[in-house]
Amino acid sequence: MDETRDIEGTESFPGFDESGYTSDNAEAASPTGESADVSTDSMDAAAQNNVEKLEKDVDALNTGVDSLNTGVKALEQQIEGLKKDIETISGDIEHELHTETHAPAESHDMGMPQLNPEWFPSQLFWLTACFIVLYLFMSRLIIPKIQNVLEYRSSRIEQDLNRADNLKAEAEDVQQGYEKAMIEARDNATATIADAQSAIDTKMADEFAALDAKLAKKMAEAESSIAKAKQAAYKEVAPVATELAGTIVEQLVHVKPAADKLDSAVSAHMKKQG
Repeated sequence: MDETRDIEGTESFPGFDESGYTSDNAEAASPTGESADVSTDSMDAAAQNNVEKLEKDVDALNTGVDSLNTGVKALEQQIEGLKKDIETISGDIEHELHTETHAPAESHDMGMPQLNPEWFPSQLFWLTACFIVLYLFMSRLIIPKIQNVLEYRSSRIEQDLNRADNLKAEAEDVQQGYEKAMIEARDNATATIADAQSAIDTKMADEFAALDAKLAKKMAEAESSIAKAKQAAYKEVAPVATELAGTIVEQLVHVKPAADKLDSAVSAHMKKQG
């Protein structure tokens, strides 16, 4: 019964816990709500790793089942061979017993008891009985339980693979939504920047136009002030220039020029210079 519990349990299958899961598969098959905050790249990588581990476990289990089936077939062949050997030995024993019926009685007391032909029938009987009981015990109890455990774990692994595929699909959906949101955000940012740039350009054009008008007004005022200052300066300088010109002409030609002609000449010259 202890051997039955060991085979029936999960201790003989390393890497599995009592529920039939591996520790890695249990973590992969029980996602929490926090997985929605994990980056899509890490989610995709974790799902892919879990799928690869589960596929390796399935291959290992299939290999174990094939080995177990091979062992069962080999055991059946050995039992058939033992049956044939038993039949052969039984025929040999019957032949020897028939040929030794006339031998001296002392010869039966010689040698080991296991080699005494008198014990051969009982030994063969118990040998056959033990092999039959062992065969029935293995074929009816142990092997079916092992197959049930393997089938149960195979179904659980298939469920884990399906769940991993679902998680992978969800991760791909999340990634697509993230990419779509990024594209929309980029488009919105581009439109916002374009609107802001247009508003800035319009405002700058208005500011430059106002500044140009203000500068033009100030330039006109400055030119008017300069013209007025020139006229005032001309009025102040004209008498002095007229007097100085008359003095110079009188010294050169020894003739005093007319005052109106000097005024006209000085005014014309100042207008020409100005």
